[in-house]
Amino acid sequence: MGTDEEPITAEEGDVIIAENLSKFKRYALLGTLTSFACLLSVIGQFLFNAFSQYKLPFDKWAICELLNAITNTVVYNIFNSLTPQNIRDENMKQYLNWA
Repeated sequence: MGTDEEPITAEEGDVIIAENLSKFKRYALLGTLTSFACLLSVIGQFLFNAFSQYKLPFDKWAICELLNAITNTVVYNIFNSLTPQNIRDENMKQYLNWA
């Protein structure tokens, strides 16, 4: 790989990015699972309210949990589909900075 004196090539950069994406995807799977668990919790609350005579109020925390679960699930799935070429693309990087 490159040293301090010489820049790395695009191919070497792709290898480094691919290794780091591989490491990240292991953690992203855990994040996706926990986000999905939050989503199931809110769905369970909806189902409980639909079929029970006792209603659970949807407070601000339930709404925050729903928004958090949806947002995290979308973002983790976007990050799981990244390639080294996506990371090097300036337009894609601008988009990813907001994800």
